[in-house]
Parts: sequence; C-alpha cells; structure tokens
Amino acid sequence: MPENNVASSLNINLIAYQKNKLQQILAWVLTYGLIIAALTTVVVIGLSTYKLSLQNQVTALNKDIAEVADEIRSKNEFENQFLLTQTKLNLYQEILQSEKIEDLFPKLSVLVPEGVQVRTLSIEPARVQITCYVTDQTALTRFVNNLNLASTTVFPDGQKLSIANTTANEIVKNSASTSNSSGYDFSLSFNYAIN
Repeated sequence: MPENNVASSLNINLIAYQKNKLQQILAWVLTYGLIIAALTTVVVIGLSTYKLSLQNQVTALNKDIAEVADEIRSKNEFENQFLLTQTKLNLYQEILQSEKIEDLFPKLSVLVPEGVQVRTLSIEPARVQITCYVTDQTALTRFVNNLNLASTTVFPDGQKLSIANTTANEIVKNSASTSNSSGYDFSLSFNYAIN
C-alpha cells in the first residue's frame, strides 16, 4: 500500500488548563449566582404556595364567619320573637287575672262625689290614673276618703274594690277659676283589685 504523504497532526495538551485570577472569580460568581438564582426560584415558589394556602384559609374562615353570623342573626331573631311572645303571654295573664275593665268603671263612678269632674281616666290591668277638677277642698277630701274606704264598701253585685298605693301626683289651684271659686286640678293614681 502506498503511504500517504499527508501527515495528520493531532495536538493533545496534557497540562492542566490554568485560569487566571479574573477567570476564576468570574467562574466562581457564575457558579454561585446560578445556585442563588435556583434557591431564589425555589423560595419564590414556596412563598407563592404558602400565600395561596393562606388565601384559601382566609376564604374558608370568611365563609365560616358568614355562616356563624347568619346563625347568630337567626338565633337573635328567634330570641326576639320568643321574648315578644313571652311578653304578650304575660300581658294576657295579667288581663286574665285582673277583673274586666267594664266591671271597674261603675265601681269607680260610685266613688266620685258631687263637685268632682273626671277629665281623664286611664285604666291599666292593675293601676288607675285619674285627672280631675274639684270645685272645692271639701269635694277633694270626700273623693280621697271614698277611695280610702272603698275596700270596706260592698257593691250591689257583692264585690269589693281594694285600692292600695294611692298617690297624689299633682294638686294645682285652677287658674281658670273665678275669684269666688276655689277649684283645683289634680291627678292621682292607685293600684286596684276587685274581690
């Protein structure tokens, strides 16, 4: 075989490549920079995942708070309805326990003497308030005495009217009365029971 005159040359350097100081610093910076960038990416992904889990928890808590608030409003409404019903039942019981108002009115009219004009009369289940005009002190005294003696009076239907805690709220000389008249405006209240 003929020999080839072309020589092939292959250079192999078996001496280790030496970097200068600048190349070493750049390689170090590049290596650690890549590591820092990778760690930063991992941290950002971790924080994003944590933030997403916190948002899910906040959403769940807001939903739970809304449910509890609705439940509280419902219970509050039920409690208000219950208290209203209880108040109505108590008032109904008071009305049942007290005598009918129409039974009280004739008994009170017997106690009002001549010279006393009743202007307003407010009858509640256990209390009466009266505003009157009296022509003189004698009529006022007779009216108060009649109220005090009412518990000893037996009415034609056989019932007694018990009056307690009589309070004179106001007694004022009537300014509209003439100089010859000694009229008074007064109001009083008392508790009652028909036996």
